[in-house]
Amino acid sequence: MSFPDFSIRNAETESDYARVKRLLGTEFEIRPGMGAVFQCLYDNVIKGWNREAISRIAVVKDKVVGHVLLAPRSFHFDGVAIPGGILAMVVVSPHFRGKGIGSALIADVEALAKRQGLLYMQLAGDRGFYGRMGYVEGYLDCRTHLGTGSGYPGCSGLRPVGPGDAGLLARLSSSGFPSGSVLPSVDRWQWMIDTGHPGPLTSTNETLLGIKPDTDYRMIHSEGTVGALWAGGNGERLVVYEAWPANGEGDHLLESILQFAHESGYKRVAFHLPPDHSLAHAALKRGGKQECGVDPTLLGKVLDAAGMLEHVFSTVPRRESAAKIGEFTGHLELKVDGEPVSFVFNNGIPVISGAGGGPGSWTVSMPGIALTRALLGTDRFTDRARAQIGRDEELRIILDALFPQKTPYFWLADSL
Repeated sequence: MSFPDFSIRNAETESDYARVKRLLGTEFEIRPGMGAVFQCLYDNVIKGWNREAISRIAVVKDKVVGHVLLAPRSFHFDGVAIPGGILAMVVVSPHFRGKGIGSALIADVEALAKRQGLLYMQLAGDRGFYGRMGYVEGYLDCRTHLGTGSGYPGCSGLRPVGPGDAGLLARLSSSGFPSGSVLPSVDRWQWMIDTGHPGPLTSTNETLLGIKPDTDYRMIHSEGTVGALWAGGNGERLVVYEAWPANGEGDHLLESILQFAHESGYKRVAFHLPPDHSLAHAALKRGGKQECGVDPTLLGKVLDAAGMLEHVFSTVPRRESAAKIGEFTGHLELKVDGEPVSFVFNNGIPVISGAGGGPGSWTVSMPGIALTRALLGTDRFTDRARAQIGRDEELRIILDALFPQKTPYFWLADSL
């Protein structure tokens, strides 16, 4: 059977949007109700807050057979905002799979993203498929479990988030960003309040929280300086999947959550939060148990190595890990998938440059997937580059300063 040619273009008309929604409705119905959830989410993104989102479709003889959504976002890396994007709702009609349409859609969107100056891409999907295109797992999945116990008298102080709370949520979430996370904004929070995102996703996909919640909670402390949280519950367990305690208020917010859980009949509370989150620390002090590992489904990819490194390395002088290279002067060439990116150090400050060489010079090669993991900080790059470093202690110190180990984390609510 011959395969007809396909073209890729923007979805622009109501007819295009309707055909994309039909495709999402049938192919995302992995669990009851998920297809309808993604149809609604597609509408919320395309016609709502994020007007910069781009819906790309693969078309065969005027039939929409594939789709991918690009949602531009600003990501947090080492204290600097990185322009990037989230890929979502990647789908190909069953009769047209295995013909390269999915890969073509990804390549098309990546090229579009690069033209827009986006440096980094993130998606949730199968490493077996996306790994062939350079995507690699790099985020942590951490869960801290705690029993509610007893002895929590009084009011929790938590109230439902209202339409006017977007500004307060933006202020609460204005610090403590994990590596690789999306930077929040007032508009972003308002969109989440108005649409209920990601509540509909968690209610139809129990793998996200480990439970299938029958209730989605969006709560803020009546004392606005304490904090806010997003959670889901199933009558037995309450799962907090996003939380923003104010500075130094992790213990106070935990006390309020435990009071609320106890009053609501929950026996256990789980916190799906970064391992160094103040609320997770407070739960550990109470006897909670934590389990962490790399999330195999949350993938990232550096689109522009030179641009990404230039942005991130601009923060090196401010890092504690860079103290040992404060007076270093020399040249480092990083070859990423064979493409050289050169830096000259002047008193410890790396500045992108042309070719270098001579005394105090090094060349280190790495694949693109290693660069992504090194910048996220999931693992220590110097461990992976041990053979290239050898006994050169100065090079090891420099690479540790450039690529420190971190705790990368991505909020469930920022999946779009």
